Amino acid sequence: MKNKVMMIAIIVLLVVLLLTICVGFFLTFRHLSTPPEGEAEVTEEVEDAIDKENLLIYTLDESIYTNLLTGNDGKAHVVRVSVSIGIDNSDEEAGAAFMTKIGDQSVIAKDAILSVLRNKTYDELSRAEAQEVLREEILAGLQKEFNTNEIVTVYISDLFVQ
Repeated sequence: MKNKVMMIAIIVLLVVLLLTICVGFFLTFRHLSTPPEGEAEVTEEVEDAIDKENLLIYTLDESIYTNLLTGNDGKAHVVRVSVSIGIDNSDEEAGAAFMTKIGDQSVIAKDAILSVLRNKTYDELSRAEAQEVLREEILAGLQKEFNTNEIVTVYISDLFVQ
């Protein structure tokens, strides 16, 4: 009789422990997968603000490879990225002129992108939000280098970190 009660108590404790672990994992992963308050709304607003009907896309002709900053692990890492640049074409003449300019000065665009990438570590580019942060920083760098707001977005079609 005592053995049966002891066995039932152990089974009940194991079930309670298992349920507690499952609930803990569920809450943890739900918390990790939920963006911070207001962050998702800002991204949606920015994407909505881009008029894709009046957008010209300039794709850099080759992927960009570069070394990353040495991080906490002390190892050397590299990144490969393919970037396309979205140019405002609401004024078709200005948009076409800027497409020609950026094509002629693509080395300046590549340099601006390299400046952003070379200041990143492997850990920074391994985070979940890394691609979005990279897009924003590359966009800001390109706008600064070309001294224009005609560059309205950046698309990353390939991002490989090793």
